[in-house]
Amino acid sequence: MVNLLRSMLKSEFLCLVKAHRYMDTIYDLIREETNPIVASSLTLMLGLVVKGAKANREVMALTDIVPFLCDNFDSDMDPMGTLPSSKVEITMYNDFKDLARQSGIIMKGQKVLAKSIALSTITTIVNEAVEEQDAGVLALFDQYPDFYTAVIGILVQDLAWIKQPSSSDVISLSDVLDVDRIECSLRILERFSLVSKRPVAILAEQAALCPLLVQLITLCRGHAFKFPRNTGSMSLLLHTLRLLINMTNDFEPCCEALAKSDSVSVLVQNIFQFYDHCRQFPEPNGHTGSHATPNSTDCDALEDKEDDVDKQGWRQQVQNETSGWYDVLLMSTGLLINMLETNPDRRAQFVKTSIALECNATGDCLHKECHCEKSENVLERLVDIYNTEATISEVTENRVLSAYLALLLGCIIDGIPANEKRLHTSVRGATLQPMIDLLIEFSAMHQEIHSSLGSNGVQVLDDELFDSLEEGSSSFSLEAKSSISQSGSMSLDTPTSLDLGLPGPYDAFPTKFAITFPGSKDSAAESTKSFMKIIQVLKDVESRLSK
Repeated sequence: MVNLLRSMLKSEFLCLVKAHRYMDTIYDLIREETNPIVASSLTLMLGLVVKGAKANREVMALTDIVPFLCDNFDSDMDPMGTLPSSKVEITMYNDFKDLARQSGIIMKGQKVLAKSIALSTITTIVNEAVEEQDAGVLALFDQYPDFYTAVIGILVQDLAWIKQPSSSDVISLSDVLDVDRIECSLRILERFSLVSKRPVAILAEQAALCPLLVQLITLCRGHAFKFPRNTGSMSLLLHTLRLLINMTNDFEPCCEALAKSDSVSVLVQNIFQFYDHCRQFPEPNGHTGSHATPNSTDCDALEDKEDDVDKQGWRQQVQNETSGWYDVLLMSTGLLINMLETNPDRRAQFVKTSIALECNATGDCLHKECHCEKSENVLERLVDIYNTEATISEVTENRVLSAYLALLLGCIIDGIPANEKRLHTSVRGATLQPMIDLLIEFSAMHQEIHSSLGSNGVQVLDDELFDSLEEGSSSFSLEAKSSISQSGSMSLDTPTSLDLGLPGPYDAFPTKFAITFPGSKDSAAESTKSFMKIIQVLKDVESRLSK
């Protein structure tokens, strides 16, 4: 069995297995095998088959494939969970570990466990199914009893090991957490919560999860600033925020569970701290903005480079890193919008809360009580950022961030007269009309993006279509439309379920599945409704207070 697995690591042999559907025969012959090493080897083979190729339908058509993969979640069945006793077992054990690492399914430094291999394989299958909008594949997992509970259980267990960022410069996040397995669990839950309400309801019932996710956000933020070139912390942070956005999208139980976990303070800290980092370095056009270098030391290093090619490559690397900071800004703002938009009590409490805006959530601040200086003027501080960004109209990222902040500020003041006055007094020029105009323009662009999606949400947006959109919208450029279609829609859309008939020859797949793919006409209508509500709130305030 190990020899067969070794052969499948060779690309030529793996291509033959895929082309001739040999995996069907291999699976049928050994899926009932009770030897843990053999079962884990089969799981790894399945991971190799689905990796880098569109083989979801073939693999998912195998008999009882979901139960087989999920059986790997049971720690008692994991061959890597206990040390082997005999020499033969030791040899197979070591060979299997080496092959698992060579496969690329288990990352460098990650502990080889059957559940890690299974999670990685399922992640690949689910990612492709969502991208292809293959409701049949998704339904097999969605309808399997305890699938979501099992994945959540693994995530909670892994997050229970959260520790504070080390003071040592040589220790990163992967040294204190199983980053790759946590990311797999987050990806699976994030993808399913995007297209189905069932996992969202289950997630809301997991009392231990939200506090751990909030801790993970603070931990990743600390590591992202301490180790800006290590992408693991930013990847975990972004996946966590996407999951929470999906969970809280028009679902109050998740909003309430998250609010009880001190998430509001953490999200506000995200906005101010990532914004400060993004503003440290001037753009070539003289403005400062989202694509900035992490710190002044890096700026000096850039000037010291003699080779122009190196300078350009280094700058591109920095821009790639800081684009993640910009995504955190938008998603943290969008998540706050989700939590505040439908709950007046939460909005009233928000402006009364003192928040340590500069707290980096390390040491006692993470594990005990925070003693950092707190601010009671969060609303005014948010308006300050809006005032700054709204004036840089020719820079795409600034305009998009301004629009998101305008939505958030509109949510905060809705129905609270004292907050209305604070906003009107703090905004530039003591008038909300520019903010209203910005949101009207932003809403129109958002509708253009939705109209360019297929009838079931299939994205047909290409560069040519983006160019035509750009011609009709002067303030928001191509990059803005792209970023909104990719990340912003989740925080604002409330799609309705589609009952999709499934193509394909496989009778084993469910023929119907209540699923929500972003981009439907109903989701566009809900987005427009949210925009119009906030725009009307701001219009009413402007009408009353500008007299």
